[in-house]
Amino acid sequence: MPRMSEVLLSRFCPQRFSNQRTTALNVAQPGSGNRKELPPKTWWWVELWHEKRQLFKEGVTYTAIFGVLFGMLVFSHWLIVQSPLEFARVLVLEHFHFWNFIVLIIIFALRSSIRAVLLELGLLK
Repeated sequence: MPRMSEVLLSRFCPQRFSNQRTTALNVAQPGSGNRKELPPKTWWWVELWHEKRQLFKEGVTYTAIFGVLFGMLVFSHWLIVQSPLEFARVLVLEHFHFWNFIVLIIIFALRSSIRAVLLELGLLK
């Protein structure tokens, strides 16, 4: 029976303990006919990254672009609030600014959703 430290080390440093403790941990040796061989263990997000790489790249790109545009709108709102304009003009600018936020959110939500569905269906490469 392996010690707990060896089990943990074999879990986090598999290259050091790959040949020494596999039989003690009830993992099949390659080529042994009496046990069912297990597939190599990888992290779930690495597998997901390899399977859905283009989808991740699209998500990161859209998130970055949306963040920059959203930040620009927040900064422009701060400028509107700090400006020495009269109240009526500030109300018009804030109304226009509010609809810019709504349009930005709708466009990015629809476009990213449509691209994600098309990537999942394999219609985009």
